[in-house]
Amino acid sequence: MDTLFGVDYAEYHARLLRFLRRIGVPSEDAQDLVQETLLRAYESRDRYRPQYPLWVWLRAIARNLAIDYFRRVRVEQRIFVPLESLRHCGCEPNIDWERLDIERALLQTPEPYRTTLDLWCAGYEYAEIAELLGIRIGTVRSRLSRARRFLAQSTEGSG
Repeated sequence: MDTLFGVDYAEYHARLLRFLRRIGVPSEDAQDLVQETLLRAYESRDRYRPQYPLWVWLRAIARNLAIDYFRRVRVEQRIFVPLESLRHCGCEPNIDWERLDIERALLQTPEPYRTTLDLWCAGYEYAEIAELLGIRIGTVRSRLSRARRFLAQSTEGSG
């Protein structure tokens, strides 16, 4: 695939790589995501609408792949063990039950609030989250507010 829609794909490769690195994808993984983006674009080329800039479409594909990447990395970093059974057995190791309850509530937070909250917790600014998700800053604020409300309700009385 030397060209993508008659355009040298190397130009888009570099732009996509910069975009993914700018939103926090590590270098090696960004390279993989660029390849996956270009492959998906090629495979679904019949769905591209030429009245829109090709870059916008490619960036949307890359953005969606990056969101999936961040979710996957977050899940891989968690250790899922049946700790609940240790809570009242008298043999519990040093477990922060409050944190465990909060993490459980985070996993139960509905989309799209969880994705927005994940990115905010990862240190992204409102404007960066808005760009990454393709939404307005006001929408980021309202999603974060709703996520916080959900978490507050979910963690009330836990422990």
